[in-house]
Amino acid sequence: MRILVDSDGVVVDFISSFLEGYKENGGVIPNGWELSEFDSIKQLPSKKALKAVWNDGELFARAKPYKGAIEALRWLNKHHEVFVVTAYGIQTHLHVPAKHYWYKKHAKFLKYNQFVFTNNKLIVNGDILIEDKSETINAWAKLNHNKLVYRIVRPWNRNTARTNVFPFRSLHEVMEHLKESEKT
Repeated sequence: MRILVDSDGVVVDFISSFLEGYKENGGVIPNGWELSEFDSIKQLPSKKALKAVWNDGELFARAKPYKGAIEALRWLNKHHEVFVVTAYGIQTHLHVPAKHYWYKKHAKFLKYNQFVFTNNKLIVNGDILIEDKSETINAWAKLNHNKLVYRIVRPWNRNTARTNVFPFRSLHEVMEHLKESEKT
């Protein structure tokens, strides 16, 4: 089976790293602010701090993997054809090399040709997409109605309700589900 795995929000806790960098650059997170939509990060008040974080070549290097994500990715890679499908980021010249470096450090078992950098995941063919961004989940599920989308549940992706979209709390939980389903 060909499995497409998103990076940020699925394997990598990019949001925590981003918010940490935002605060380090003088940004203040308003009381009551919550990340309820993927793009709500753009509404943080300090544009100077936002710009500094986006231009920080260490943004991805500092990010931590979600608990159990590397183990799950290793298992998926061993038992299936896996591609990490991820957006370039705003500063492509910084973010693409940084993402490669991150995976070289945390998931050496992945080969260079297992990465697809695109801001349009609809062009990538797979049997299962594992994703956290609502817009991508909904568009991919609609286009590929006979394929599966495993939504990693995050505060910013509550609005996904298609028949071929299934919620999971983590990539590790996806791995456990696939292990069970392969027994039958």
